[in-house]
Amino acid sequence: MQNWYAIMKTTSPMQGKKYDRFSEKEDLSVLLVSGQTSLRLTMARYLQTLGSRMHAARSGQEAADIDASYMVDAIVVDAPLPDMPVPALLKRISEHRRLMRDIVDSEIVPCIIVSNDSKFENESGLSRLGVVATLRKPLNPKALGLLVKKILSGEIKVGEDKAINICVFDPEVRALEFFSRLLQADDVVIHELKDVFDIKEAIKDEKFDMFIAEIVGFDGDPVVTLKQIMSRAPKCTTIVCTALHDDNMHKQLMEAGVAEVITKPINPFNMRSLVRQYVSKLQGQ
Repeated sequence: MQNWYAIMKTTSPMQGKKYDRFSEKEDLSVLLVSGQTSLRLTMARYLQTLGSRMHAARSGQEAADIDASYMVDAIVVDAPLPDMPVPALLKRISEHRRLMRDIVDSEIVPCIIVSNDSKFENESGLSRLGVVATLRKPLNPKALGLLVKKILSGEIKVGEDKAINICVFDPEVRALEFFSRLLQADDVVIHELKDVFDIKEAIKDEKFDMFIAEIVGFDGDPVVTLKQIMSRAPKCTTIVCTALHDDNMHKQLMEAGVAEVITKPINPFNMRSLVRQYVSKLQGQ
């Protein structure tokens, strides 16, 4: 009979086998983090049936130390932790892995949160830290096991949907280059659209998360054209950034569903700040 007490003791950095970048990992590991011994025991008993190597931690600090030594493949966190918020733990792990890029495939670890607090189900930004699912208590071990199995098999991955596609349309090449430099970030992909054909192709490829348009480049009525574009990409957030100063036109654009109308010349700091606000909202959806 296995000694479950021994299994649930916090793993020593000197035990087991460290991640060797020159050889493949023979088995996959899961880190269980909980201040409650009984819950750690329950999770470990069930997850070991999947054939995964278990590591256990009683606090966020212990969890960060274990990952620094073993580079685990998945994390299950019982929230709240006794010493730090869950996002703080995931950021600490990510920051350490960022420094270890030469031996780590990814700085983001897939994470499952077990909690009765609904805020984890609605809090924006958690997916960017690796959270792929939230389970409510009392814990259903089978549901947890299924999620962990999907993570370890590669069926569930992190970072797949973190990049927001920002399409920028402007007839001026220098304006496109300016927006690309201004708005570029790790969590966005900028698509420069030079004409209506580029716009149609971007819609076809479902790259329309956010659309920043200079309406003076449209043929015909800009309001009608934008309505047509937005009808084909209904979930897209549209921002008009234009040199056209027409209050009546701007009012019609807002009534048509445009999120913001900005007249040139723009303030680069304000423009980037505005776009980052919308990026955060889209990532939280």
